[in-house]
Amino acid sequence: MSWGRKRMYLALAVMLALLPVAAEDSVFIGDGDIASIRMFDSQGVALDATVEVASNIGEGWIIYNPDSPILIITPKGSISLYEESILITGDLIGNNPSLYLVQGKATFNTYDMRGGTLSVSTPVSLFKLTGDGEMFVITDDIEESVTVFKGEVTSFNSITRSTRSIEAFHKLSMQGSLAKAKPIATGYYLTYATYPDLMLAKQLLNEMAKADTPSIPKFSSVLQKPQKVEKPMLAQGVTIMPAKAPTFASVEVNETPVPSRPYTISVTSEPVKVPSIPRTLSFSSIPKPKNRIVVTVKPMDPVPPTLEVSVTETTVPDSSEVPKPIVTEVSAPKDLPVLEPTETDKTAIPEETPAKEKPQSILFTQEKELKTGSIGVETSYDFLIDGTDNNSLTHSLSLKPYVTYKSFALTLQSSVSTKDFSLYTSNTTPLPTGTLESISYGFKYISALRFGYTSSPFFLALGNNQYHSTLSDQYFAPRFGESEKLSLFNRIEMGPISTNLYFDDLYLTNFLSTPGKHQFGSFSLEYARKEGYRFSASLGALARVEKKPSAWDVVLYPNLNFLFPLIDIRTTQLSLLVSASGYLPVYPDFEGSEFIDTALTSLFPNYQVSTGFSLKQGAFSAKLLGSFRKGENRNLMTSDLAYASDTSYDSVFDIFAETGFAGDHFNAHLTVNLPIASDATIATAPAGHKADFSQLTLSYKQKSFTFSLGLQEVGISETISSILDGSQALTTLFGGSRATSFLSAAYTLKGLTVRAKASYPADVNVYTTPKITFTASYKFGFTY
Repeated sequence: MSWGRKRMYLALAVMLALLPVAAEDSVFIGDGDIASIRMFDSQGVALDATVEVASNIGEGWIIYNPDSPILIITPKGSISLYEESILITGDLIGNNPSLYLVQGKATFNTYDMRGGTLSVSTPVSLFKLTGDGEMFVITDDIEESVTVFKGEVTSFNSITRSTRSIEAFHKLSMQGSLAKAKPIATGYYLTYATYPDLMLAKQLLNEMAKADTPSIPKFSSVLQKPQKVEKPMLAQGVTIMPAKAPTFASVEVNETPVPSRPYTISVTSEPVKVPSIPRTLSFSSIPKPKNRIVVTVKPMDPVPPTLEVSVTETTVPDSSEVPKPIVTEVSAPKDLPVLEPTETDKTAIPEETPAKEKPQSILFTQEKELKTGSIGVETSYDFLIDGTDNNSLTHSLSLKPYVTYKSFALTLQSSVSTKDFSLYTSNTTPLPTGTLESISYGFKYISALRFGYTSSPFFLALGNNQYHSTLSDQYFAPRFGESEKLSLFNRIEMGPISTNLYFDDLYLTNFLSTPGKHQFGSFSLEYARKEGYRFSASLGALARVEKKPSAWDVVLYPNLNFLFPLIDIRTTQLSLLVSASGYLPVYPDFEGSEFIDTALTSLFPNYQVSTGFSLKQGAFSAKLLGSFRKGENRNLMTSDLAYASDTSYDSVFDIFAETGFAGDHFNAHLTVNLPIASDATIATAPAGHKADFSQLTLSYKQKSFTFSLGLQEVGISETISSILDGSQALTTLFGGSRATSFLSAAYTLKGLTVRAKASYPADVNVYTTPKITFTASYKFGFTY
């Protein structure tokens, strides 16, 4: 079976299989080796080449296909992306889809366009296909062309500024400003069309086999001669009727030489070799060698044989005077070869290539070697002016070797620092003695570790990034600047079932502090449908572990979460969220009555029930939740300020709001939690201040420059009121006892990065002078 038929049948089978469950606007890979391609989302983050990821291709994705062709199915058509090609997706759902072919070649087939236009851009050209049709585009270092198999395409050359229209079964090379579209060969159509029509190919073959026959020349009226009355001389040769041009398939020869009145044309022709028509087309597949050479055959337009025509005498009368054509008998000279009549359904093809026709050119290109990993070292120098410690000066040197291979990445670290160049501290000394100290000592050699990607069936990450289940975001404050902690996140996915494990700091910083403080961890079991109605549910618990002088204290916050999609298309997701959580002390004493108490009037002495909506629209996201609560449960239990002080409160209703924007250059994120007490005012914390929580982060990146700032505060409304009435200084807003903030700017030139940062730490103390850090780092390495 031919490759074209295989692709057609397989694509139809995939479309029929996915028809009951696929969304109306889904974009997915229907055929090809998914494991061999590379995909990146609109933010440039590498995605796993899995069936789940490939079944929901998004806008702005980058698809690199190094080895074998793949077939992408869209609501408006299909895309055959060939090897060594890079494609950037655009809007594939609307009536005017758009794509960007960075390099390589691809066939674009559209249907059900309803008058819409498909736009395909390349680094040089723009091609527009209106309505249903099919076109084949090539863009590389050697060729820039478009071939139309169906419909009509308009091309625009951004270099020559020329615009042309190309009809079906024609190819236009964009190299020259005077280039013209030329007919294509049948083999070209059968090779690159997505669903080639064999009958249409046969018809095209017959049309290409027919030689062009010269028509009667039309001369200008200036060359007209008066009609002669005398009887013209008979010319030796073939007399051709003006109303019907001769063809190679049929020549009418009679015995009596009676020429037509003044329309005598003498024609001299050469014999044309006529072979038999090809009967079969054969295809063969050759296994790909380890180090293969890609052979690209550049097709040339066939040149049919032509006849040299000599005109002896021509008289062109007025069109009204042309008499009715008369059948004329012509005598054939003995030395003129005459072709035998042939049947119309057995049209022949020239056996040999004409002398003036250029042969096909074969271009050899060595296949590019794929890079799968990197190895290198990052060195940095930090100079700290600590305004929170009497402006003490600290110098630090660090060394971070790193290695990556496919989905694996590891970065180690070692550092040494000094305040007065007389006493030095390092993460390598002294050697620890206790159990917690030994665990912390071992992990301090690790800066970051990753197995897999966030979309992989198995994903493990150690670093300062904060990962957790999306259904329990209301219990975690968003990431705030650069964290000095080493968090752990592990996700294992088995079809629609997945497990999520999170621990906030493997350095155990709070456990080893004096006095000991608490840390958080969480575990959840999640169910999420991948197809159809993508309902999600999770059952888990948030754990609060505190090291007290006498014993450890462990408290669990069991939670149940549901997500119901209301609008679920590729560009917009609107969902209904419902969650409930409780309170359960488990160590050193197990107190089940704190979770469920049948002896009391209230079955749940501690609870929080929340409902609201989440929205994702392009780069914009938002979430709004309303919660009824009682006892120990509350929103945002983990934050930088929650580690430093007691942020608990007593309220009856909480309003949680979160909004964000993630653009190409600008990012913004705002989180607010308003606890409402029984008297309809903002609830207070144990320290007596207002318990409302606010966090704002902004960042801007333009090429090599990066700027960011952030502010996190508890009771910001009360702080602003105190600043306005003059009872507190302005610095209290940024460095007060319940505030933390940072301001950072960095510039990168190749491997060198220079950064300056000012920050107020999360502490119970009030600071007027921030920490100021100057950092210079250099990263060098190589890929393999």
